[in-house]
Amino acid sequence: MHWPYKWSWGILIPMSISTCAILTVVVLGYWCLYPPDEVNVTAINLPADAKRANIIVEKYEKMQIMTLEFASRPGEGVYVKGDPPRITSIVMWKWGTRYGVLVEKKDRTWHATWFTPDEVPLIGRFWIVGGGKVEFDLAGRVAVPVPVSELKEMGLQPPLIPE
Repeated sequence: MHWPYKWSWGILIPMSISTCAILTVVVLGYWCLYPPDEVNVTAINLPADAKRANIIVEKYEKMQIMTLEFASRPGEGVYVKGDPPRITSIVMWKWGTRYGVLVEKKDRTWHATWFTPDEVPLIGRFWIVGGGKVEFDLAGRVAVPVPVSELKEMGLQPPLIPE
């Protein structure tokens, strides 16, 4: 008798194929429940007159709003809470050349505060399961006004922006 049992290729090959199939189903199932691009984002020290905020990315000189997990429509954003003002959300992370926080103020104007990728590192991300967290600290940063035309290019529509 061979150690530990007498195995034949007729058994090993189907077992290997079925093991690969099971692992594939498990990984794909996990990715459906927990998409690898979901990232926990916190933005702190927002302006005192901030109403809501979105996380934005610039890639190929085009600004895009990252999709928030519980937003009912694109660009709706997260309402600012707390003292000092802050937001916390889960976004579908997009890679880009710079990242920002797009804030709607109570006077209905929109402002962006920009960061380089080195200033907002993605911490705790794993190559298979993704995830991670990012923190944007707006303290002492300059916010630039964003024209309505650029807001429309990002997909914001009335009543979120002035007509």
